[in-house]
Amino acid sequence: MEGVWCTSVDEGKSCLGYEEYKNGKITVCGGETSTGAPALVEGRYNIRGSRSCILITASNEPSMKPGSQICIDILHIDQTSLQFRYASIENMEMQLSPEGGAPDKGMPMYRVPPVQMSCRETGK
Repeated sequence: MEGVWCTSVDEGKSCLGYEEYKNGKITVCGGETSTGAPALVEGRYNIRGSRSCILITASNEPSMKPGSQICIDILHIDQTSLQFRYASIENMEMQLSPEGGAPDKGMPMYRVPPVQMSCRETGK
């Protein structure tokens, strides 16, 4: 999972947000928070088998407070794409939705070059 991934609804042609996995740390950015500010979330991740869990350490999204945890099941991963479904969300003001990562299909993300993640430092 190391590298930068793009959340996209058009097979990676455009990105709604980015996730960078590097040395056990994750940075998520892009889009807006519920307050309208550019989103920026940081955390630590670990992978056991096909499950990845993220512990939020910093966030400007009110529903994703430090100490919150999100776990995903990785359904498929290769050099260009990743399919996952949410497994659990703890200590967050949001819940799993039926459309978020259908068990049979999952949600797609696409690998992109690190330079494409321009929001990493600015929160844009």
